[in-house]
Amino acid sequence: MNSSRKIVVLTTLAEYQTPFWISVARDLERADISSVVCSFDSRSSDLLAKAGIVYYDIPSLCSDDLQGKGSLDAEALFDRFGLTDVPLLRSHEKLAFGIEDDALLDRKLAAYLRALEHVMADVNSKANSVTVIQELGGFLSVLACYLVAKNAGIDHYFLEPSFFKGRFFALKNQISAPKIGNNAGVVASEEVRTYISNAISKQVIVIPEKDRHHYSAALKKVASFKNLKRFLMKVIDQYVFSRHQEFGHNFRYAFAHIKMAANHMRMRRVYQDVPRKTPFLYFPFHVPNDVALTLRSPQYVDQLAILDFILRVMPRGASLAVKEHPAMVGALDAGRLKSMARRYSNLVILRPSINNFEVLRAADGVLSINSKSGAEAAMLAKPVIVLGDAFYTHCRFVKHVSCLSDLKSAIAEMAPSEASPDEIADYFQAVYDATFVGEIYVDRAENVKAVGSAIRAFFDGGVSLAALDEPGRGG
Repeated sequence: MNSSRKIVVLTTLAEYQTPFWISVARDLERADISSVVCSFDSRSSDLLAKAGIVYYDIPSLCSDDLQGKGSLDAEALFDRFGLTDVPLLRSHEKLAFGIEDDALLDRKLAAYLRALEHVMADVNSKANSVTVIQELGGFLSVLACYLVAKNAGIDHYFLEPSFFKGRFFALKNQISAPKIGNNAGVVASEEVRTYISNAISKQVIVIPEKDRHHYSAALKKVASFKNLKRFLMKVIDQYVFSRHQEFGHNFRYAFAHIKMAANHMRMRRVYQDVPRKTPFLYFPFHVPNDVALTLRSPQYVDQLAILDFILRVMPRGASLAVKEHPAMVGALDAGRLKSMARRYSNLVILRPSINNFEVLRAADGVLSINSKSGAEAAMLAKPVIVLGDAFYTHCRFVKHVSCLSDLKSAIAEMAPSEASPDEIADYFQAVYDATFVGEIYVDRAENVKAVGSAIRAFFDGGVSLAALDEPGRGG
């Protein structure tokens, strides 16, 4: 690499992610953009070395710090970075893996910050233009890279699957959701109108290709020979060969899925069909401990506590229907759910297999933390209350309630949406215009080329959501 070249810094946290980034790096090289990869996984480092891609093995660079053998002063480092919310930053990893040792997580964050500072300084010295690209996530590896880029004044983009299939948001220098209002002058294209029409008529649920394997029954995941083989390989890699895995809590992960299967079995007699004769509101559960909750809307991370509150402020005669996220059936505590079903006669726990559009069509209104279901409800002209940080929070025909104490009155005032089909289509055109073609971790030539094209656009003056005012910008 020479000082005249542009450099993109990528991160990989697991082996399944790495072939995609290798393909993206090769595509960018043809546009005179060099790539370096921050690897947090030993097998990924092997793949990168074999492919001839420049990489930094971050855990190896800070192995002494990670083990508490170095001279690392975590508190001093946090102060230098101006971090006043370390407990919040560590919360995602703490919840995702059930880690109780705060000191261990603080040491990990500090070790990664210090190692990545050296990496970013090295990269910066070799180019006059550097951009960091990562999948949106709340793990300490990802956050450390984001914080170092921010501290160094380097543009950073989080890539996040969007509301539209095969497209993604690119969040410049932010972890919060994109803020998309009803942009004046935006008129829906025929492409977006057709997309909306097809989504409604065919009841299409948008599932990023990288997440499809999550959309199967918990028992099938546990009993899968493929998953068992993968588990054994990871355990041997970790404990026999001492290979680093960023997602190396294999036994906790396996136990969590066994618990999910057990929870699902316990709930089978509690599940119900969609109410047909009584009015009801719909509260779709989010993927538990997803970054959309842990970091974007941390006050709502305990969804069952929020459910209990909603049930206590519901109007008399109205029911509240809930449904587990199809990617994480059984992830919520069955004991708490069954207890609430006994305490509240107006609680309807729907079968997870029911299509979301079937529920949305029947519901009189939707309460959402920041689930895409809220946007789907708005697309169906249903009244929507959104509590958290979502891309549609500022949509004109969605009610944002930022304080739970205001929820009772907001529910009482819910009325049929006055948004016209044209207004709805125009809003979703604004959403479409804030996205780019492509999906992360889909290693097909046309998709890699699309993602590479978006990354090249980031270098050409940068992209922010506020600047996305050209219809079809991402197309």
